[in-house]
Amino acid sequence: MLNKKTIFTGLVLLILLSLTGLALGKDKPRRTIKVKLVADQHYARYEQWQRKAARMLLDIAEEVTRNLQIDFQIVGYEEWKHDPEENLYNLTSEMIREVDIDSADALIGFTYGTCPDENVRAHTDGVTIPYRGMIIKTYPARCRRNLYIPYVMIHEMVHLMGGVHVRERSLMTPVFTDTVSLTIDRLNQNILRHTRDIDFRQGYRSLSRGSLRKLAQNYQLAISQGNNELLTHHELGKMFMAMGNYADAISVLQSIVNFDSTYTDAWINLSTCYSELGRSDRAIELLKGAVATADQRGLIHHRLMELYLTIGDSVNARQEATRSQKQGIVVDSVLLKRLQLPGEDDN
Repeated sequence: MLNKKTIFTGLVLLILLSLTGLALGKDKPRRTIKVKLVADQHYARYEQWQRKAARMLLDIAEEVTRNLQIDFQIVGYEEWKHDPEENLYNLTSEMIREVDIDSADALIGFTYGTCPDENVRAHTDGVTIPYRGMIIKTYPARCRRNLYIPYVMIHEMVHLMGGVHVRERSLMTPVFTDTVSLTIDRLNQNILRHTRDIDFRQGYRSLSRGSLRKLAQNYQLAISQGNNELLTHHELGKMFMAMGNYADAISVLQSIVNFDSTYTDAWINLSTCYSELGRSDRAIELLKGAVATADQRGLIHHRLMELYLTIGDSVNARQEATRSQKQGIVVDSVLLKRLQLPGEDDN
């Protein structure tokens, strides 16, 4: 049951969205982004969860997508089970890796949790990996300091298009603060102008070099203004990779793993940079060290398998493929056959 404060906040939010809009790209034709809605084992307990999730997206996000000149089209639904002990970022990454995207551009997942500790500032959480997908975590309405779910969804949709957190009062102020605003700050307006037409499948490589360079400059500006989130740095590193600027990419990605040695995606992209520079030996050396600290070790083993294959070392590739499988990572059947290893369907 929603309390009066929550209902009032929601009405104010929708009225402001209708009156003010998020004026971006008004002169451009509307873009449709196809999404697949995903419920984990907790959210799937809701009766007719598909209808509930679709209503949250279509009824609430319609205003902001219209003002951003972006429509969302639901092209599928799926239920998905995962291990219970996962932080929300790893959960989002795991969903993107395991759930078939089919014809969709991105995945929007939903999970449900019990009331968190009272010290937690926001009781509706969201994590987004740009151009890939997001997970919204909802809590019972009785939880204290419950943050209005539609606001979080709108905030995460801007993240989906590459938006970043800023300190000033804005829609993109972190949702765990007390700031609630519907204004998109100038920095994020500039970012969205460059990312609006990005191909979700190809990512940064689908942008022109000029747009990609300006986008990277905006991310560097965000970092200089106090956004020190690892995801922001990681996306910047991926932009440098897309530009073929591997030296700057290595600098950014190395700083990430120096700060947080558990960051699996950064380790993998760092190894890719060295591999592209013809330094597969260095890439392998890095990842062998990362096995001890990375939070998704199976992916590290899988990447090591790929690297060993590139240098023709089938013995070590076979060992890494086996280790990857033991960690629950699916290895392509063609690679298994090449390495003379049994597949999932073999007895």
